[in-house]
Amino acid sequence: MVDESLSSVPGAVALYMIEVAIFLLTLPLNVLLIAMLTKMSTIRPDLKVLMLSFPCSFCMIIIARCVLIANRLIGQSSGIEFYIIHDSAVVYFSIGFIGVSIECLVATLSFRDLKIPFLLGLFIVSFQVVLSVAVDAWKSYFGLDYISFNIIVTTCNVLSLGAFPILWTVNKKCYLSSQRNRHLHTLADRYHIKENLHNIHSLIYLALTNAIVTFSTSALMFYLNFGLNAFNEDQRTLWSRYIIHAFHILIALYTLAFPLIAFYTNSNLYKKLPGWHSKSENRVGVLKSTHGNQMVMNAKLETDAYFNILQSSWALGLIKKKSTNS
Repeated sequence: MVDESLSSVPGAVALYMIEVAIFLLTLPLNVLLIAMLTKMSTIRPDLKVLMLSFPCSFCMIIIARCVLIANRLIGQSSGIEFYIIHDSAVVYFSIGFIGVSIECLVATLSFRDLKIPFLLGLFIVSFQVVLSVAVDAWKSYFGLDYISFNIIVTTCNVLSLGAFPILWTVNKKCYLSSQRNRHLHTLADRYHIKENLHNIHSLIYLALTNAIVTFSTSALMFYLNFGLNAFNEDQRTLWSRYIIHAFHILIALYTLAFPLIAFYTNSNLYKKLPGWHSKSENRVGVLKSTHGNQMVMNAKLETDAYFNILQSSWALGLIKKKSTNS
């Protein structure tokens, strides 16, 4: 989203190498996140599609940016397609959580309706992809006021961030109500509400990180346009190049932070990390029976058994609901 035609500043090669080093760390993490989300059965299909779009957009940014850096270091010009891919992907993750908050709102309002897989998620992702490409085309061919655009994006991210605590509160009330009035809610309904709470709690951290990064990049662009007026021309040129490098390093750090936060704030993802099962299988709980004798319980097996019961009940609720509607 920024013009990097001027990059020959002191330490530019070192700054490029910092970007590449971050990308070498973050690319396998994002690929791992894609693989784990794809195999994950405990997440709503619509939300899965939306969450998959983030690491996919990060992979596009990493590949396009590495090609641009390589061509710049060897002194060759890069094709316009790599700039389009990079800039469109940056725009996409900037507005991505707006779609996630909409999906969570729909899931909150229709927790009894569990039979619409992929449709909403695919629609939101498709709309945001088209919007991202359109914004980049507008910027490239018709000119775009960066400040106005960044203010709009930052405002939307703040609103979407504020929506998650509200949605969490609403789902919490629904969950407590379903616990008090169990005869009015099936086990599948209660499980769906509980999963809404779990997903929203995990998404709050990601949405907060996204809002911070979006606000920071907007602040950099604002300073680039208005904060350098007090310097002379040579100083403005030098500092504008450093700001552009800072912009790209910040995005690279975000592509690294996103999968790490996703892994460690979502217990379902964390449990699928390599090496987790070996640790959990060795964790043994010691309980006392009603007669005072000790009972040894494998925490992983007991948890998996209980979770399988919930999954079966949820699937059974879907089947019954479909047969009733038909």
